[in-house]
Amino acid sequence: MEHIKTFPKGSTVVLLHRGFNRKEYRTCSPGGGLCTYNACLDRAINFAQVYEDYYNHKPSKTFDHDINL
Repeated sequence: MEHIKTFPKGSTVVLLHRGFNRKEYRTCSPGGGLCTYNACLDRAINFAQVYEDYYNHKPSKTFDHDINL
């Protein structure tokens, strides 16, 4: 397993070596809740960008804020 890139919100792209001369890229959303596997690096980076665009990195309310109201 070879780390390729980590995006600002935490999405990751990793190169996996599968068997003889076969490579796959694993793209995971921030926190690792959703992962996709692709044979193409461009597609893996595109998935990571989608995860970055749709992942709510900073919640609008925190537990401490809600309790202290």
